[in-house]
Amino acid sequence: MEIVKINPYVDWSMVIKIAEVYQITFGGYPWNEGWICPICKQTLELKCENKICSHCMIKNGWDIPLLQHWSIDRILTDFYSEMARENSICLVAIENQVILGFAWGYTLTSSEKTDQLLKASGFSKQAPETFFYLDEVAVAPAYQSHGIGKKLVKEIIRHQAKRVLVLRTLRNSPMQNLTLSLGGEIVFDVPQDRVIMQLSL
Repeated sequence: MEIVKINPYVDWSMVIKIAEVYQITFGGYPWNEGWICPICKQTLELKCENKICSHCMIKNGWDIPLLQHWSIDRILTDFYSEMARENSICLVAIENQVILGFAWGYTLTSSEKTDQLLKASGFSKQAPETFFYLDEVAVAPAYQSHGIGKKLVKEIIRHQAKRVLVLRTLRNSPMQNLTLSLGGEIVFDVPQDRVIMQLSL
């Protein structure tokens, strides 16, 4: 396995593979963002067989079809928006042309816009003036628990120049545990059982 920095504006086929890994990773446990109800916003795992929202059916008797939470188009739109930010970096863990995982991020300056991006009202008042925001880290389910995520984060740290790295993740997730193992700490609680973590470098 090797970890390489990619240019997302040159290697389109690599970006499509990243989007596919994103979809299957965040579509499963613990995020369960495979399907979403457009009415009640309940999310379910990608492997869910019933494509009708059971919550809306039980509560209101409505047959509401579930939509893909992370369609490939949505992932690509978000990805390129994020790659257009200042000092963006995208790394992939790859072996035999198979993407095992990825990580990407960019530099942010603390402001109310940062609070909106992180869904963390008031965070900018205590955050460093500028920091590297680790937007996404994912390892495909078949390759998890082999230290790939930690290697990706360490490489991101090596490639960026800020003294503080910030990320937002699900409380008690593998990413929270990985960040704690690297000396990070929880610095802010946010809605939907998420936390903002910080690593001083």
